[in-house]
Amino acid sequence: MTSKLYTLAHNPRTVTRSTIKRASNQARANMNRLDRAALGDLEQIYRNAAANIKNTIEGFAGIDGNLRLNNLQDIQAQVNTLLGQISNTREALLNNNLEQAAVLGTQPFTGAVNGSTLVRVADDAVKFTQSFMSKDGLQLSDRIWRLDNHAREAVGGAIQNAVVQGHSASQAANELLNRGEPVTAALRNKINNANASTVGRSASRALLTGQGSPRHNAMRVFRTEINRAHGEAYMASGAEDEDFGGWRYLLSPRHPEPDICNMHARVNKYGLGAGVYPSRQRTPWPAHPNTLSYVEIVFKDEITADDKAEKINRIDWLKQQPLNIQRGVLGAPQKVAALRKGLLAENEIETPWRILKKRFEKKGIFTADLKLVNPVSTAVTHTDEAVKYVVDNGLSTGNEHLVAFDQATGKELIKKTSHAVNYVSFTLEEVSLIRRGDRSIALIHNHPSSTSLSYADLKVGAHPGSAIITAAGHDGAIFSARVSSNFGTMANVEQNINRAVTDTIWPQINSGALTREQASAIHSHVQNVVMHRSRYMDYEATFNNGIVGKTLNDLGDDIMANIYTEAETLFNEAL
Repeated sequence: MTSKLYTLAHNPRTVTRSTIKRASNQARANMNRLDRAALGDLEQIYRNAAANIKNTIEGFAGIDGNLRLNNLQDIQAQVNTLLGQISNTREALLNNNLEQAAVLGTQPFTGAVNGSTLVRVADDAVKFTQSFMSKDGLQLSDRIWRLDNHAREAVGGAIQNAVVQGHSASQAANELLNRGEPVTAALRNKINNANASTVGRSASRALLTGQGSPRHNAMRVFRTEINRAHGEAYMASGAEDEDFGGWRYLLSPRHPEPDICNMHARVNKYGLGAGVYPSRQRTPWPAHPNTLSYVEIVFKDEITADDKAEKINRIDWLKQQPLNIQRGVLGAPQKVAALRKGLLAENEIETPWRILKKRFEKKGIFTADLKLVNPVSTAVTHTDEAVKYVVDNGLSTGNEHLVAFDQATGKELIKKTSHAVNYVSFTLEEVSLIRRGDRSIALIHNHPSSTSLSYADLKVGAHPGSAIITAAGHDGAIFSARVSSNFGTMANVEQNINRAVTDTIWPQINSGALTREQASAIHSHVQNVVMHRSRYMDYEATFNNGIVGKTLNDLGDDIMANIYTEAETLFNEAL
């Protein structure tokens, strides 16, 4: 089942553009690997430092294993020296990775853009990243200073508190003993907190553990700035291309809960297509620190008449989205209520609620009335009837048929066929219908092949109005998925999942463990199981002894367990 077919017009630059697209995919994959390697190296820097700090602190232990107050200044001086070594090693690592990321950003345009220009672009991207001032007024050097200052405060505070409390507790305990009174359990605990090993562990945890720790904040800075260098170099290189049409905002497969990135990646603000922006200045990437998103070049001939016709402002787009997207983009529930009441302006989407609240109240709007009320609806389903309809018609014609209905009302919305064996196409009006976030649509179609949901099916199922998509096999099998709303704009998912499953199954074919027919039968099912395990969707399958179920039974649980595990590993490594 397909909703749209994109083709590149045949002209002398078609091959070049296709090469740039493939190289862009590869550059993003390389960036993901660079990101993982850089964060792994950074993690090791902090862990090595934490171990050295712990050893240094333990070296000051007295005969009773505790630290003395008169050693506190020397302990902190040596610890600060070790923290300074983190700073020097980390700075070299960051600069090296900024340069690598910028070069990766220029590589897709090798051959299409002058080589000396690409060298300059990469260098400029690194300089831009180092000097860029964000909304909070801080540059990269300011953030590095904050990292170092935070580390000194966190680790130094952990050491000082333990030693001072232990010293005070020891004095109090001595006074009790001199009076012949017992030492309380609370005092003993405070004395023990000054134990050198305990203080060493506390200092190590202060450096490494949890969100907000120096290690965690350093990793956020690394990911943010390395990705910035890559994206700036990529966009500066692509803007030189004579067929440049815009920048598409891509969500990463690892993008977590819905947030403002979902709006940036889906809204067709300029009539260039969903998430496409006409220039670097108008592209809202990166939307926030620690981003996992990318941009991709869009060429002029990729922009269709439908894209131009579907232009929509951000407020109207938000009004069409389900509650979870509205909440993810806007944050405060009062802002969502203001949106739904028509009070929110486009330039207020990113304005914090505390500011909007004052603004609304100056206009005489009673903000206490801005509350979300969950609509009451009775779920109505006729999935069984829809399955029977599409399968009966599929068996009689050999083609795919589709029925879509609103789960909240039971109203039938679409019933059609494109008289094709392996797809049902949609009209512009039908696409707009399932893109609307105020629907809860179930889409049911038949698969004459009796195999599982295709990637094209899942992209339809990811539309805001789609609640569930189901493929019914002619052999009684049923495959259903509730797809993440992020799915359609996640970068590289289709390429990566297909490659992961193919690279897993081909060795099995070559070894004789399964035939090509068996591989064809289970390919989509394996893809969907892996994406279910990786939490991109909720996937269910009922085989009823059909072709997929029979193949799984013939292969056995051990072989299938290995296939699922290997494909999942390859898929996650590619992200």
